[in-house]
Amino acid sequence: WADWLGNAYRETSAPSPAAGTGVGAMSKSANPKPIAPAGGSAWRHYQSKEVLGAEGSAGLIGIFAPSAKPDEVIDEDLQKAEAVEAQARRFGGLVWDLDGVPPPDFAIDLEESGATCRADLSVFLKNPSPEDLQELREVRIYGPRRTTIQEARKDGCEMRRAAFRFAKLDPSLAEVRRKVNELQSKVYNLNELAMDRECEEGSERQLPEFIAALTGTKQFQTAAEWFHEKEKKPMEENFRPIGTHWVRTQPQTPIPQLPGVWYMHERQNSEGKHYPWLFFNSSLGRYFRQRSAEGGGKWVQTGCPSISEAQPVSISHG
Repeated sequence: WADWLGNAYRETSAPSPAAGTGVGAMSKSANPKPIAPAGGSAWRHYQSKEVLGAEGSAGLIGIFAPSAKPDEVIDEDLQKAEAVEAQARRFGGLVWDLDGVPPPDFAIDLEESGATCRADLSVFLKNPSPEDLQELREVRIYGPRRTTIQEARKDGCEMRRAAFRFAKLDPSLAEVRRKVNELQSKVYNLNELAMDRECEEGSERQLPEFIAALTGTKQFQTAAEWFHEKEKKPMEENFRPIGTHWVRTQPQTPIPQLPGVWYMHERQNSEGKHYPWLFFNSSLGRYFRQRSAEGGGKWVQTGCPSISEAQPVSISHG
């Protein structure tokens, strides 16, 4: 397709005796002059204005964005995820500037009966020792149970604000836990819930979320998107997951929609069926866990899993 499209554009660039020089002319011209080496994709050898005109090319902005490196096509899903995380690094007037560490985020955890709910805060910590295999950890702290989502969301915002302020210099998260203790006895009035603009609906779940789907099922809106997908180079396996019982995903396994080589860790449900509860992207070196049932089955980044160790135990009687 890329070669055909390149030839088609190359042919229309020369005047045709039958159709003149119009853009819509697709008839062959005698001995077209080669503009670029054969086999190249059309958009690498022609400017969009040369083919579609200034007005037509304006609609292509972003579709043919230049890659970071020559001959490299940047994955659109990865770009979107990075943009979402960059936005999540700002909360009010606070900025999370730790490179390689996702910012604090929270979700609303609903009780199965629906009677109560609470804030589920995630704080990511990076171990200072480079030799430590568990380099990135996720610490989850729950707020008090509330009868309304608005109250739980307010708790989550207060906890997230404390994490933005203190977690970078306080890996024990003492200030965040102190804030949770304060919230245990806090009773909000309607004005407090309505006046805080940083705690409006949608202030939770700011980190990128990914739907698990089968590989090769991606839908394309334009031919340009299809060409970009075909030009992507397969990503290499750069990292190994921590622990045992990781298995490489199969083509029929739904995986989070990010590029890379994937591994999964399975567990059994109440019916005895195995299902993935952790994913590892060995190209990016990132782990992913599933949101609660309230999250609609989406996947978010998490820290390194805990490593179990066998230790000798001495037991004496009496």
